[in-house]
Amino acid sequence: MSYQASFLYTLSGRFNLVALKTLTAQTTLRALLRITVYYADGRAWHSIATLIDERGKGPRLEVVYEGLNSEKPLVYAVSAAAWLAVQQAMTHVTFDSLRDQADLPQNLMTLWRIERAAGTFYHGLVLSPHKSLLPYSRLVNAMDAYLPDAVREMHG
Repeated sequence: MSYQASFLYTLSGRFNLVALKTLTAQTTLRALLRITVYYADGRAWHSIATLIDERGKGPRLEVVYEGLNSEKPLVYAVSAAAWLAVQQAMTHVTFDSLRDQADLPQNLMTLWRIERAAGTFYHGLVLSPHKSLLPYSRLVNAMDAYLPDAVREMHG
């Protein structure tokens, strides 16, 4: 794993976010999705977006940007249709059995870590949104199309 990829694993701690595995212990949660975006070249603020699908409420997206809003989350409503489309894309590419994207070049500009959790289930992987081939490109396309706020570049 490259230095940049290993940095993805430390961002949630730097933002004081609760780990997905811990959040799934809440009985009201149906599913969680977290997308960590790391910009190796510093062109935008690193971010962590957590989609929360909670019983009795509509899905919502909480996005934290390094250096913005005292690192308090910006909250966006997510339509049930958009969340379903993302879930279908993840099922279509067998996300739950995919590993990190192989052969990530050392000079990558952007990396994503996508994690999904529900109950006792957890799976995550790392990919490059700009160097991805199938099946990873389908994940990138789904996030861009249905959860654009999760992967939006924010500049200071």
